[in-house]
Amino acid sequence: MYRIRFLRISILAYLAVLVVISLAINIPKVAALLPRASIYSCDEWGFEKNTFGLGEIVYASGDNYDQLESVTIYVTRNGGPYVSIHSLCGKAAQADSSGHLEPVDLGTFDLGEYDIWVDRGPMQNGWIHYPEEPADTFGCARGFLVIPEFWLGTVLGLVGCFAAFGVFRVSKRRHK
Repeated sequence: MYRIRFLRISILAYLAVLVVISLAINIPKVAALLPRASIYSCDEWGFEKNTFGLGEIVYASGDNYDQLESVTIYVTRNGGPYVSIHSLCGKAAQADSSGHLEPVDLGTFDLGEYDIWVDRGPMQNGWIHYPEEPADTFGCARGFLVIPEFWLGTVLGLVGCFAAFGVFRVSKRRHK
């Protein structure tokens, strides 16, 4: 009688350990599949854009936030410290009822590479906390560049096209 009871308890304990081990292995995999909050540079309509001209306004947008969540969006130089006191700008934003951040005007920036990061949660202490807070970094996945406009290159390109077209027409007349 005691043997049967001991055997039943042993089997139940063994099954419980298997369930716990299975959950410990699979829960991180499931958590990785859940959508994470994101932030990205964009134009004024919310289309992702990673290169901006000098004097052009940079916007930021994001997805997968909590409903009506308030966040602060910061911009720092590429690879710079992700701390609010070292950031070039900090703008408050609020997600809509579907968790989407509408484009937020971050302003204009000097020439260079920049990263965007978000401070979220009830504390919003001015430090980034991986993996809860998203970052749009140029070194990793994204980020944005501010580059000068090269009007001279555009003009020279057009002149070159018209010159090639003129040479083509002249050579075509000679072969007739």
